Amino acid sequence: MDAIMRQRRWGQLIIFLGVVLISAYVLSGIGPMAYCFLPFASGVMVDVTNDGSMPVSNLEISFTGGEKTLAKLDPGSTHQFRVEPTGESSVVINFVDALGNSHGEDVDVYLEKNYMGTIAVKIDRFGRIARKDDIRMCPN
Repeated sequence: MDAIMRQRRWGQLIIFLGVVLISAYVLSGIGPMAYCFLPFASGVMVDVTNDGSMPVSNLEISFTGGEKTLAKLDPGSTHQFRVEPTGESSVVINFVDALGNSHGEDVDVYLEKNYMGTIAVKIDRFGRIARKDDIRMCPN
């Protein structure tokens, strides 16, 4: 019985120390910065949502060094693009509404090669866009 109690205490101590070390790692800022160096963490995710009642087509996200395209985005749908600019960049969105009208607008964000985070873009029923972003620079 005494050996079981010692094992349980050692297990609790190991869990406690693990929680303390992980907390210190994250709170020190090293944890979030280390995320930047993971291969899948590069770039900024752009989530485009069609809040209108009709589909949009020929959706294009342009940035320095590239562009991403989608043939059609149905009403209520969201599509995610990974944007990896090669230098200083803005983000421009172009699309065609259901009536055949072309829309193009600067998303009003500033990016560089070593930025990460998300940009949420919503297209309303009039073809206007709204954006919300959470972008930060990775230390490289």
